[in-house]
Amino acid sequence: MALSNITESNIDRLFSLKQQQSGTLSKPYDTVVRAMGWKHNTSVYGAGATPLLQSQQKYPRMTHEYESVNVPGMYFCGTLAHGKDFKRAAGGFIHGFRYTARALHRILELKYEARPWPSQEFTLPGQAEELGQHILNRQNSASAPYQMFYTLGDAMIYEKGDGNDWVVKFMQDVPVDYLNIKFKDSHRMWWTFGFNGQRRTLSESILEGTGFEPCESSLSLPLPSRSWLD
Repeated sequence: MALSNITESNIDRLFSLKQQQSGTLSKPYDTVVRAMGWKHNTSVYGAGATPLLQSQQKYPRMTHEYESVNVPGMYFCGTLAHGKDFKRAAGGFIHGFRYTARALHRILELKYEARPWPSQEFTLPGQAEELGQHILNRQNSASAPYQMFYTLGDAMIYEKGDGNDWVVKFMQDVPVDYLNIKFKDSHRMWWTFGFNGQRRTLSESILEGTGFEPCESSLSLPLPSRSWLD
């Protein structure tokens, strides 16, 4: 049947018939949209304010503070901040960049208003058990590290207290690269979520699972020899 013979009165009946068979009418489409990706529209920037882009020409190159590497004072949030976790975490979508946007807000508060990152304090060794339980609770309930694996995590900054005590500042949902630059002169630990084997075949995933689990790391300066941390 020629397409010219299809009318409003018979189209439903024809499609119902063809769906039981095969042919060009079995899956009708009004419009086909080719979504082949996109590139950053740099025409919106003024002279001298065009940020350098990553090799895929989508996302700007950023510092640990989500700031353009070549345009000081230009910060990125939302889906444009996905360049820092491209092909790693969910920063290109609302369920991910809602957390990186909050992180940027806290970074700017500290940088320009001297408002410290929100934290909880634990004294060690006296509150070691409380700290351990807090970490376990976070690993079982934290949403930002769950969506932004390898990117956002919980940070613990160790500062010398009275006597042999240490004060731990526990900060939630901190960008890992920001942590290791901003607090490079401090004893620190952090955890994020990640995969034990990022790439797996379908059969491996079915048999062994995805291997999604907490990843922990620490960096420390030389500590006093009698410290409880030795």
